[in-house]
Amino acid sequence: MIAIRRATAADWSEIWPIWHEVVAGGETYTWDPHTDEATAQTLWLPPAPAETWVAADGATIVGTALLKPNQPG
Repeated sequence: MIAIRRATAADWSEIWPIWHEVVAGGETYTWDPHTDEATAQTLWLPPAPAETWVAADGATIVGTALLKPNQPG
């Protein structure tokens, strides 16, 4: 059963491989495919009002999403 919940900083070690694979493809997000892990964590787990969510299959994170206000301009 897949559970959807808010992400925590402790989830990052499982979020990072997903984020890296998607961004490295260069087809989905505007972030540099060569973004290092520390920068990626800052981008993907920003402070409120942003919210990062994960989909977990038991104890394994299988997906993630970031909800935040649109970029200015």
